[in-house]
Amino acid sequence: MIRRWAFKAACTGALCALTAIPLPVQAQTPGALSLYLSARDKAAAQANAEHPPSGQKARNKAAAARLAAMLRAMIGPVHVSGFTGVGRATIADLEDYAQYLPLDGLAYTDAHGTQLIVTTRPLVEAWLRASAPKGQAVNAIAALDDEGLYAAAINNDAAVEKFAPLPIKPVAPGMIAKAMLFEQGQDEVAPNPPDQIGVTLLQDQRITILIQPTKVEAIPACKARYAQHPDKDLIFERCYAQELPRQASYARLIRQAQALADRVASVRSAPPPAPPGSSGHAAPLPSASRH
Repeated sequence: MIRRWAFKAACTGALCALTAIPLPVQAQTPGALSLYLSARDKAAAQANAEHPPSGQKARNKAAAARLAAMLRAMIGPVHVSGFTGVGRATIADLEDYAQYLPLDGLAYTDAHGTQLIVTTRPLVEAWLRASAPKGQAVNAIAALDDEGLYAAAINNDAAVEKFAPLPIKPVAPGMIAKAMLFEQGQDEVAPNPPDQIGVTLLQDQRITILIQPTKVEAIPACKARYAQHPDKDLIFERCYAQELPRQASYARLIRQAQALADRVASVRSAPPPAPPGSSGHAAPLPSASRH
């Protein structure tokens, strides 16, 4: 299955929402983003040189560590229930960066296999400029509803196929919260049912994505429809979107998605330290407008 990078014009499906932590002062300035992007692109170009000099692998490792430190400074402290540590930079493998264009962020996995990816709206917009079709306007809110963003966030060389949205409630004022059922695969996922729930939260300038395995029973009507028209694009996935609300498991899936969002709601963080020469703390950025 080839990854699809077709971004919708509006945020209408799957996952998006937000965390309640204000970003550090550094992350609120375009200078930090520009420095990071420049350093990342230079390091990726050197890692993928046709004839790399001796010792390049060691330089790649050192560059990846520097980029990870820059990401942590831009994203700031991450406190989500069940996740510990400083997180792994999603761009750690510089040699494959140009091929897969992963979403820049910090990734975590809890003891039960739930994944957490934390990034920022400016980083998503930069990723869009690099990966969206030429000439298409950059719209971070719209992209939050697209399978391409999930594939880039997970970055395991598999496409994401969205099956159905799951309605969840925002867990903080000003929050955008969305959830969806999806499945990953290298080839056509039908007629297998979806097996993962994704929740995305957007608040201020921070974007948080949570992904958790789930169990979804087969829907016979969708399997039969796909068997009759196996060449019709997305017929199986669209059938699930139509039929899922009538299934007995629908309420359980919504509760599971809401529980993921609620793990972010309990986040509490002290304001970031003021930069040298200033007093007080930076005010939170305006919340993203709803679409």
